[in-house]
Amino acid sequence: MQVDDLSEVSFAELRDRLNAQFEQSSEVADIDIDEALRYLTSISSDKHTADSVEALLHLAGSFRYAAQPAKSLLAASSAAPLAAGVNSKSLLCGAYAYMAAALGDMGRFGEATRAHAAGWALARELADPKREVWAIGNFATLCVGMAQPKVAVRYFERARELAETHRLPDIEFLARIGLADCATQLREPAIGFRLLDEFWTASPKTRLDKNLSAGAHEILSRLNLLTGDVPAARVHAEQAARLANLAPIEMLRHSIKGLLGLIDVMSGAVESGLAAVESALSFAKKADGANVPVYLSNCIDAYEAAGHLDKALLYLRELVEWKRKSAEVGISRLHEASPGESMPFQDTAELVDERLLAKSHSLQTAVRNRIQLLVESAINSELASGHDLYRTFRLAKLARGLARANGWDELRIAPLALGAQLCNIGMMAMPTRVLQKPSRLSDGERRVLRDHTRYGAELLRNSRLSKLDIASVIAEQHHERFDGDGYPHGLRGATISEEARIVSLCDAFDAMTHPRPFRRTPMSIQAALREVERCAGRQFDPALVTSFVELVQSQFREHDDFDAFLAEGADEFEYVRARARMEAFLDAPAGNASDG
Repeated sequence: MQVDDLSEVSFAELRDRLNAQFEQSSEVADIDIDEALRYLTSISSDKHTADSVEALLHLAGSFRYAAQPAKSLLAASSAAPLAAGVNSKSLLCGAYAYMAAALGDMGRFGEATRAHAAGWALARELADPKREVWAIGNFATLCVGMAQPKVAVRYFERARELAETHRLPDIEFLARIGLADCATQLREPAIGFRLLDEFWTASPKTRLDKNLSAGAHEILSRLNLLTGDVPAARVHAEQAARLANLAPIEMLRHSIKGLLGLIDVMSGAVESGLAAVESALSFAKKADGANVPVYLSNCIDAYEAAGHLDKALLYLRELVEWKRKSAEVGISRLHEASPGESMPFQDTAELVDERLLAKSHSLQTAVRNRIQLLVESAINSELASGHDLYRTFRLAKLARGLARANGWDELRIAPLALGAQLCNIGMMAMPTRVLQKPSRLSDGERRVLRDHTRYGAELLRNSRLSKLDIASVIAEQHHERFDGDGYPHGLRGATISEEARIVSLCDAFDAMTHPRPFRRTPMSIQAALREVERCAGRQFDPALVTSFVELVQSQFREHDDFDAFLAEGADEFEYVRARARMEAFLDAPAGNASDG
């Protein structure tokens, strides 16, 4: 029965009908979800009940399935204060989960991370294992979206462990799928197969069940492609397509369509296969922007399999460009949000002064917010590159110390330190397939990777903040070499800015002394310093090398935990606190209310 006037339906009935639509499929829909969202968000807060808040959460889920994250966010963010108003921590926990998912889909990763941390803390406070396992798995999924599959693995592993302990087979299966997806990205098919060896055998009934089963078959198909078993890949892809048609979820159907096109190419049906991957990509660009990288990756693999290497490289560059633009769109949100002027005009000196003070405060806050968002993006870029949460802070501390050792004043040191934090922000444009590739990069992939210096410089220049003028120069020049053999411009000696020469040295030293995807065992501090000295006059400014070695040796002797010393002050950032909090939760017993 189609519902025309929602005001005539009780909140409980509206909740149940929206839940049925969310759990099953759009084929049983009798309520227009856009109209339901307008209705529920128009009601005054004092009229809402737990039932209406739950209805908003079902809407948040429905809009997410429909690839409409902005509406999903509106529903969830409307539900959050209402959940607090009806004193339901359980509903508030659900609202945080949907807010985080929508923010992640929109590329607003810092906000998504903070929402996940808040939701996870509530789940622990409630001592609700199921909600906590969902929180862990959902953050792991966000880490995949942030191109951090190795980080995601640890969270998916914990989710799987807790799901098994608390006998939550559906969530355990979801964690297995997530881990297997990470295995495909990290090119570790044996691990992926092992994770899915106990395949979900129950007949899928709900939309979620069908979605999970389709996703598992899709990943099994990709794992088989990694091992070269094209016939087995086709069997799983076709089964995934059947399940996706039952869900129905458009983005999943088209993703699998692209996968089948790739399989066709590998089976010899090159022309029809390439047409299929192109068609899937066209759909993604129009309707499903969040998953465009998946479709572009299909195109890269398909053209590479067809022997069209130049075309594959073009799609790799398009993937990089897409990631770059997506990152810029997310960051530009704060650029476009001009501080409002709500104070009415009155012709008195006192009020004018107050007005100017308010305007000054508002502008300063906007600048801080922009820089904070850029630092968060830089942290995520480092994590995606295989570094850790604190690397940007270590670089800043090393750069500060070296500048002070060379007699710089604090006015010049501050922009240098910020530039050190942001030097690798252009890595946000690099695809996982390049950053996490365990084997040697091709010449084309290496050229693409080197473009991160240009992307980072452009992003910082486009931020239109004078505080970032030095940072943009550092981002562009920190891979130049003192002997002129660096990139992107082959600058030599003093033609490289002194700030970039300092950061180049700090960046290389930190990379040598910490694990990388291609080198699991880092150098010792002393071995790295010897390498720095060996490269003086070639890679590094020899005048800086001498003072850098003296500085590090002195600080290393004074501090038992050198990394902790270099990362001091990192916890002043809310984003770092949120991620560190979840790291602590990860190692703690589940459902400990004292940790909330």
